[in-house]
Amino acid sequence: MKRGGTWIMIRRLKWTLLLFALVIGGVFYMYSSNEWIVVEKAMSTPEEESSKIMDGLEQVKVFTIDEQEISLSELHGERRFVFFFTSWCQVCAEQWNEVKIAQKELENEGVDILAINLTQEERNGEDVRDYIEQVDAEGIDVVLDTNGDAQKQFRVFGIPTSFMVSEQGEIEGRTDGLVSAEKIIEKIKSGR
Repeated sequence: MKRGGTWIMIRRLKWTLLLFALVIGGVFYMYSSNEWIVVEKAMSTPEEESSKIMDGLEQVKVFTIDEQEISLSELHGERRFVFFFTSWCQVCAEQWNEVKIAQKELENEGVDILAINLTQEERNGEDVRDYIEQVDAEGIDVVLDTNGDAQKQFRVFGIPTSFMVSEQGEIEGRTDGLVSAEKIIEKIKSGR
């Protein structure tokens, strides 16, 4: 009798563990699939999404380092490489190096580079000013997204995130993560 009771308990335990593993696996699958969809949607910028992003720029206000308010709608009219960064992001520091290499290479091309700081993600505003001096951002327009409007408008979830914007104000490409100087140069020259 004892042997049969142990066998039944082991069988019930196996079924319980199997059911538990299936439930945990299902929950994990649902959340990972959902995250994948969100990331895919964020990383893709179809033409209609691009126009939605660019159409809403009149309302997006950012500040220069000198604390002057400007509208991001000023992106229209010039070809620009735009990237989002923070002062504490190590990959962003590498992105600055790549941008400066590309800037030097394209010195005579007349291409604008716009760096947008996600100021809400910073510890304090002074960190940003010190960082800008440290990276030597000469010739690169730097603006502060103090209220996160640009971050929301461009759907930036991670940093660095970069965009190539045409003269017509259309997004030609988006890259989440580090972009090499060679790729920046290639993107800029391919639009000409």
